[in-house]
Amino acid sequence: MPFRSALAETVSTDGRTMAIRIWEYTVGGGRFAEATDEAFPIALRREGRAMIGALVRSCSPELRRRLRIAWDPQAGTPPDDVAIDRIDSVAALERWFDGAADEPSERSPVKRERGGLLIIAPETDGRLARWTERAEKSGARLLSPCAEFVRLASDKTATTRRLAEAGVPVPREIRGEQSAESLASETRSDLARPLRCVIKDRFGCGGVDMVRWRSGDWGSTGGIDGVPHPLVWPRERWHVEQEHEGTSVGIFVLVGPGGYRILPPIAQRQGEGGSYLGGSYPLAAAPAQRAMRLARRVVTAMPKSGASFGIDLILGNEEQEDVVLEVNPRLVSSWIGLSQRIGPYLGDALLAGDSYDVEPQPIDRRRRELIVDPTPLMFDVSHDGPSATTNGRSTEEAT
Repeated sequence: MPFRSALAETVSTDGRTMAIRIWEYTVGGGRFAEATDEAFPIALRREGRAMIGALVRSCSPELRRRLRIAWDPQAGTPPDDVAIDRIDSVAALERWFDGAADEPSERSPVKRERGGLLIIAPETDGRLARWTERAEKSGARLLSPCAEFVRLASDKTATTRRLAEAGVPVPREIRGEQSAESLASETRSDLARPLRCVIKDRFGCGGVDMVRWRSGDWGSTGGIDGVPHPLVWPRERWHVEQEHEGTSVGIFVLVGPGGYRILPPIAQRQGEGGSYLGGSYPLAAAPAQRAMRLARRVVTAMPKSGASFGIDLILGNEEQEDVVLEVNPRLVSSWIGLSQRIGPYLGDALLAGDSYDVEPQPIDRRRRELIVDPTPLMFDVSHDGPSATTNGRSTEEAT
């Protein structure tokens, strides 16, 4: 498989590179940072490959010429028309990553010529936080959230409690001792009827390894089948919360120097264990407005991120049933759909956001604006190209 070197257009007038580096953990050689260098599961690499492909396609030709993407040979075919850097060892990964510190971070005469580093990695066991901290210490200009924000959002329990303290609706947290038996006893004694719970890895990524459990499922021996065994998954790693029924929705917050913009919400489809399958767009007007109002409350409650991030919600039948599930301190898979309906060049807004209008600044008609196409869309991560669409095309300005 051919790998391309960085392009000449990534060099500034003083001879220093101004590239924008993109590192996605599953396709960019993250396996070399693990105890074993075995390839990641196909499903994870497929999702990472689809997300990177969508990001590249959402960039303007001039910005695409400045991208440098880390790529593991085992990740499959890399995107076309962009500089690819081969990552085939621990040394190659470290050299590439540390090279981001050599990209000049000061403002150039042309704003959009600034370099930077976008990190996309799972929060699991602090992976994303560690790489973000490393980038900050090396002096790289981050295009993904700062380490403080990543550390908080990577802890499901801490995030939920912070949001709750700020008055943001979240699922009820079920607090227990260090054993499955104590959790069962607690939920059985303080409720008149069975409680449907979700057990997540407190320091995990999204809904990966999520377990659904009902406190009334005792069986003839009073067992609690389905609860993670404490020896395999220690109780201190559990984040246990009440399960909420409704529509799973993803929101992306586009952050720039002038403020932020809430992008239109996308309904999410998830598989067993919380894996991401794809989504559909748009939501009906009323649910979409509810989701965006809730997202604004999250932005206010969380510390400043310094860059764009995602939010997962559940929309119930009524607004009072809506809750925030997660804050994702990274680019999320819903970008695959968003990039097909918002433009032109949504990727430029993510990677060079100071060239775009974002809330709450007044819109200057001489500058670029993001336009939302309301044409219905369903997409998945089972392939790397754009999904089929339906109905005619029309546009309206993003809100």
